[in-house]
Amino acid sequence: MDLKDVELICKECGESFPFTAKEQQFYLKQGFEHVPTRCLNCRRQMREKRDKGRQFFTVKCKITGKVGRLPIEPDNPDDVYSDEAFEKLFAEKGHYIDPLKELDKTALLKDVESVESKEQPKQPEP
Repeated sequence: MDLKDVELICKECGESFPFTAKEQQFYLKQGFEHVPTRCLNCRRQMREKRDKGRQFFTVKCKITGKVGRLPIEPDNPDDVYSDEAFEKLFAEKGHYIDPLKELDKTALLKDVESVESKEQPKQPEP
């Protein structure tokens, strides 16, 4: 698929903004069905308005070191994974993650834990 940068018009401010080939690839990978309708500044303002008064917790990915924000406090802040790291971790375990399907990370964790417990040799009982 040959993607090219295109100019779109923001529905909030009426200014044109670029929708780059790289952004288009991201949208396809995420399974988004619509192109953005707001420019970067209007999207940022909309997020700030939406998030005003909400408490966010800063977290750091255990593998990549990327810093992000979560609207809930994790039980163990030292055991947080970014989406990239999570996908890589499960790919290494032989699992395929469909990028167009919503990811149920809880089910994946249980699946991997059950596979790992089967792989480990059983300890002889004393």
